Amino acid sequence: MASTTNTTTSGGIADTISNAASYVSETVQETLSGAASTTNTTTSGGIADTISNAASYVTETVKEFTAGASKEGNKEVAKGHTDAPLSERASAAFDAVGDKIDESSHGAKADAHKETAKH
Repeated sequence: MASTTNTTTSGGIADTISNAASYVSETVQETLSGAASTTNTTTSGGIADTISNAASYVTETVKEFTAGASKEGNKEVAKGHTDAPLSERASAAFDAVGDKIDESSHGAKADAHKETAKH
């Protein structure tokens, strides 16, 4: 059962990264096509900001899924699905809580970067 979960999670991560990369590509293309029809001198700054925000979105999305995977691993140890001693299980439970906080934080940052890149 664990290998199915890992495969699904890996597929989900790969799909999310692929979707994020597609989003970056589309955002850059839209920005560049808009820049071609504009003679405004601030356009290059707008393009750089859009690319930076799109790249930050991808980075935060990857960090979100990494924290999520770590959280799931720590939850398994905390539940006693390994031969870990009680002290390690308690530590894993504490780490899982921290990973959940990181996961939520990176998710919120990714959403903010995505919205900023759109505008």
